[in-house]
Amino acid sequence: MSARRRDCVPLPAAVRRRPRSVAPGGAGTVWLAAALTTGAALLTTVAVMLPGRNVTPPWSRALEVAEAAVLLCPVPLRLGALGVYAAARALTSG
Repeated sequence: MSARRRDCVPLPAAVRRRPRSVAPGGAGTVWLAAALTTGAALLTTVAVMLPGRNVTPPWSRALEVAEAAVLLCPVPLRLGALGVYAAARALTSG
């Protein structure tokens, strides 16, 4: 019998690689800070300009959909962080 277990599935190289971390002071940190600052500036600009204007119905609906997406997207991430998915897999795997 080989050293490899028969029930294991080999992972692709992209999955086996170690994830890149954003080291403090590295180039990734600078880009992340720039992206967050730009996003905050855009959101602040929209928040200041939008209440004084009449928004057309299509734009109003688009903003409602975007708001719902922003509010609902973190839910699966939170469930994963709390271990809900692992517990569900443990229940179903028997």
